[in-house]
Amino acid sequence: MTPDDVLRRCLWARQHNEGHPSGAWSTGEQLAVAIVLEDRAHLDAMDYTVEQAHQRVLGGMVSPPADPVAWFESIRVRLALPVAPFYPADGETVTWQGRDGVWIVHEYEDDEHVWLHRPNARMMPILSNLGGPWQQVPENRELVHVAQLSAATPVNPGKDGFTR
Repeated sequence: MTPDDVLRRCLWARQHNEGHPSGAWSTGEQLAVAIVLEDRAHLDAMDYTVEQAHQRVLGGMVSPPADPVAWFESIRVRLALPVAPFYPADGETVTWQGRDGVWIVHEYEDDEHVWLHRPNARMMPILSNLGGPWQQVPENRELVHVAQLSAATPVNPGKDGFTR
């Protein structure tokens, strides 16, 4: 578990789960996010004190930090910094409407809007706007402002890397 991993999960928890870790994450991941976000309710629900949570998270690390309090505080500091805009690449899996990893970027409409589709959406042939060759596009597409998107976070990945 790296500071970047914990930071990404903290951002997800804030954006999609009212500031609480996902119950689908490993115990160590849930505890690390609860420590950073100071989510005592989640720690209580898992029956951990803050000290026990620190011990469990550090015990699961290959190279635990020498100063765990400073390690968690450094993530809190990064969490308070403004987040750079996220512009996903074509074909990238993203989170939209709180559904993590079930949307794929099809193409950009303009600098701020992108077409999304579900990975299992049926494809259909259409003519391009320029009358060119046939293309395959998703049957069910959604035009979305990029500000509504975030990078998908694999959680307990299945064969395709995402839990459905």
